[in-house]
Amino acid sequence: MFAAGDVAAAVADDAGHLGLQSCQFATPMGKAAGHNAAADLLGVPLVDFTPDPYVTCLDLGSAGAVFTTGWDRRVELDGKQGKELKATILDVIHPPLDDAEEILRQAGRQSNGVSG
Repeated sequence: MFAAGDVAAAVADDAGHLGLQSCQFATPMGKAAGHNAAADLLGVPLVDFTPDPYVTCLDLGSAGAVFTTGWDRRVELDGKQGKELKATILDVIHPPLDDAEEILRQAGRQSNGVSG
């Protein structure tokens, strides 16, 4: 079974780091999951997924947002600055629903060695 995005409750990388569900990784996770589902059916090697760099950005409602980097989740931005970054992340990762070419172009953006 393969999962991606918010339905993937957590994912562990090769070093055992636990990445919690995160919208910003939904597209590259989906690409890896799709590849692996097909590879499993064809009996060919699977690809690993490790977010690189690992970041989290959590919306805190009226309190803003918090943005962290690294597996130790070092806080880089919070409050209003965090909220502005969260808005940018959401703007970048949400492809237009009616433009198949753009959806596939964005699905090719990935930094874990699986190219588009």
